[in-house]
Amino acid sequence: MIELDKMTLPIQLTVKEPSFQIQEAFNTLRTNLIFSGENQRVFLITSALPNEGKSYVSFELARNFSMTGKRTLYMDCDLRKSVVRERFQIASVPNGITEYVSGQCDQIIYRTNFENLYMIFSGQIPPNPSVLLSSERFQNLLKVLREVFDYI
Repeated sequence: MIELDKMTLPIQLTVKEPSFQIQEAFNTLRTNLIFSGENQRVFLITSALPNEGKSYVSFELARNFSMTGKRTLYMDCDLRKSVVRERFQIASVPNGITEYVSGQCDQIIYRTNFENLYMIFSGQIPPNPSVLLSSERFQNLLKVLREVFDYI
């Protein structure tokens, strides 16, 4: 088994707690996803238009999974216009998917201040996002992450 503590870097996130109604909506969503099949552990949140709340929904869902004691990874795969760094008030651009897939670094998993919740940021904006996400190195990364995390 891979030792997660040796693979991660610490990061502090600033997050506003959602209302009770929103928390309950995420509890319902999490429960529905759990019952969608025992092998369903990797979820992709997308939409057709910008500013529809993909990052918010993705993070809150990941946080909800982590609160159940499951080791959860939130991956920001928006390599074109990521809003995650600004949303969590992170001053510098952390290494992320772009740097990993292009071979610039190997350590991209961040341990958050929420128990069982880890993050991978998008990194710098690359000139060719679709090429990076379809690369063999990215596919291998997902394969390893599936072994380490309960939910991605």
